[in-house]
Amino acid sequence: MNSGDLMLFGYWAQVIEPGQTKTLVQDVNTKEKFEIKGRPLIDAAFSADAYSVTEQVTRTKIAEKLVNSPNRPLTVKFKKQDGTERTIRGRFLSSEHILGRSYIEDMDLDKERTRLVDHRTISELIVDNVKYVAKK
Repeated sequence: MNSGDLMLFGYWAQVIEPGQTKTLVQDVNTKEKFEIKGRPLIDAAFSADAYSVTEQVTRTKIAEKLVNSPNRPLTVKFKKQDGTERTIRGRFLSSEHILGRSYIEDMDLDKERTRLVDHRTISELIVDNVKYVAKK
């Protein structure tokens, strides 16, 4: 690494202790804790939980948003095959097709994180500071 190098530091982390000037976080993979200093860094970060706008849209629109959100934190709520509701916080990995299913990495799990989500059963998606709710 040299002075002047342009770099991107991408960590998937969970907030442990929020603060005004520094925030304690934990890497979701290594479980290592570290501090982020400076409010602008926190304010510029993507979140799977935070949203400032809610939109009612079709499931097709939600599926489009999901498959066009690679490597960004998101929360998706859907029904499993047995009819129970499930919520996953993680990131989009890949998709079969727009009205098919997507593979999502569940960041709340330590092992075997890949989960399958049927687009036809999605009821909510939070991504890029927007909560999308399926029209009834």
